[in-house]
Amino acid sequence: MVPDTMADPLDDIAFLANSANRVAVLEALTTGAHHRDELRERVDVSRVTLARILDDFEDRRWIERTGQTCRATPLGAWVSEAFAELRETMTSEHRLREVLPWFPAEQVSFDVRCLRDADIVTPTPTNMWAHVQRGADCFRSAQRARVVSTQTAPPIVEATKTAVEEYEQRFEAVLTAALIETVGSNATMAPLFAELLDAPTVDIYVYEDELPVTVFLTDGTVGLPLTDDEDIARALVLSENETVYDWAESTFEQYRARSDPVDPDAFTA
Repeated sequence: MVPDTMADPLDDIAFLANSANRVAVLEALTTGAHHRDELRERVDVSRVTLARILDDFEDRRWIERTGQTCRATPLGAWVSEAFAELRETMTSEHRLREVLPWFPAEQVSFDVRCLRDADIVTPTPTNMWAHVQRGADCFRSAQRARVVSTQTAPPIVEATKTAVEEYEQRFEAVLTAALIETVGSNATMAPLFAELLDAPTVDIYVYEDELPVTVFLTDGTVGLPLTDDEDIARALVLSENETVYDWAESTFEQYRARSDPVDPDAFTA
């Protein structure tokens, strides 16, 4: 059969997308030549189904056959690679879609596609604090940590205190005046911050206005804690993308330059 060069490309996309068997067969054939029996066993399809798939692929010139052996043509390999990239894109999109309502898109300068490989941590039915605990792990293991924040949580502070005391972590934080006031009046948090501030590797700054975004850098990782309209933590986005890191570092430097060292007396609850 001669391929229809006027066919809608969406038809071929749908042709692959609507059958996991077709995708699997084409992927297998891009790795090298396969005998039909080997291919059927590898993909776990019936002889009739495999025959139909191979006929359809041959019509599209995605494969070539020599007797009972098949292999992908350069065109077929290209299609398989492009389709795999599309699947990866949609997999990333699905993960980001879940947290998009809380993502500060207007406050970041990078394209959301920079987060395609990001690790997105959300609460689970068995661990409602999974995202907070993961953030604490980042601080606990970092040699250097920098923060711009409107909020914090005891696990984060405790992890930072441990890293500072045991590993001499370099810790810098730009916190809003409102957060400093909240921490300073908290009988549990205030002593922790006071001890942190006494460490020679710690600098905490107060920013008098509102901060439009909360972000942290722990070594080469950027963390974006996401909160809803009621300031409830909903997710944590972790990225090692270079563009995201440059934005986070620039954001930290910008707000640190516009902040003042915090008064140690602020943590005397």
